[in-house]
Amino acid sequence: MSTTRNREVALAYAAQSGKAGVVFEINMGMVDRGADLSWLSQYPHEKECTFAPLTGLEVQGTHVEGSVVVVACRLNVNLNALTLSQVVSKRRKLCVDMVDSMAVELAQELEQDSKWAAAMVGMPELRPKAEAALGEIRARLLGKEPEVFNDDEILARQVKGVVDARRAISQWPDELKLESARPVLAEAKQNLTKLTKGDLADLKSLKDPPSQVKAALVVVCLLLQPGETEEDKAEVKAMRKWKSSDDAWQVSKGKMGNTKAMLERIMALKDEDKPPLFDKACSLFEPGGKVITVEEMKKKSVATGGLWTWARAFICYQRLLLALNPTKVALEAEREAVRKEDEKEQQEIAQISSVSTIYADARERLAAAGVSKEAELIELVRGAGTLADYDKVIREIVDM
Repeated sequence: MSTTRNREVALAYAAQSGKAGVVFEINMGMVDRGADLSWLSQYPHEKECTFAPLTGLEVQGTHVEGSVVVVACRLNVNLNALTLSQVVSKRRKLCVDMVDSMAVELAQELEQDSKWAAAMVGMPELRPKAEAALGEIRARLLGKEPEVFNDDEILARQVKGVVDARRAISQWPDELKLESARPVLAEAKQNLTKLTKGDLADLKSLKDPPSQVKAALVVVCLLLQPGETEEDKAEVKAMRKWKSSDDAWQVSKGKMGNTKAMLERIMALKDEDKPPLFDKACSLFEPGGKVITVEEMKKKSVATGGLWTWARAFICYQRLLLALNPTKVALEAEREAVRKEDEKEQQEIAQISSVSTIYADARERLAAAGVSKEAELIELVRGAGTLADYDKVIREIVDM
């Protein structure tokens, strides 16, 4: 709504026609204010002032000045209408509001979850760091231009990034426990690189080693069995039937021949990946109900001692993962159920928004009426011999 703060300008416009005119005299308050446009107007002397859409005018009274009726009004500005910058920023605001909501959830989690309480005993700075992490994410979102979020793909990535970050922060207490175990596993891997050719030659030469050495090397082979190809899967199936380390030694002995490949596989094995035969390896981990110490193993063979150090550290780390896993498993199962439901819904939405659905409905309607445009087009295409004929077919399709 356009107005002027110059009373004479308003009266002049109202009386221009030579007939009776109407002027609205508006009482503007501190809240119900308009925007002064005189600083950018082509006619600054008119002192134009505009108000937002849906502004209400409440009539307070009327009086006559010459040929003009003056209607005294009071403003009720629509304070809910978004500004242009707010409209452009709606998608960015969506992401920022998500972070704010997650900050509230995190505050409740920090107060109520015993895992956080236990973690903060040894690391009191954990809470401010978690809160600061969400604050940094929020600042990064606000630091981007609002128009960036109006790209659907960028919006999807930003939303996913915010959700993933919140999920990662929730897992900090468990991850800290894993972090404390990682150096042990990393050191065990590093020590394997220090084995000499002589150490590895001793490993290759083993024909009928002591039962403890057999058990250790079989456990290593079980942990390294991939199970990716069909051949691997068949081997995994056979290995599951092993009753003892003696049963497995003949197969494992063949794998010991290529010590370089074995060490490379150990280095490539991801700490978080549970091997397919992990449970079987654990069943042979304690021959005679007793875990073999590294010192005992080194007395038998330096290379075996190094491999056994790694196997012990890896099994310990995997068991720690399993101990922390029940909550993760439950969460992942819940998320998977939600994902499947969402996938089903997305398929339904795609079907609703697909032109194929509309076309199929139209085809059924035409068929019911005894009309078959498709049959006509097929005949036209079959009979088309020149570009002019094909142009006719195209026009038929366009006119459908």
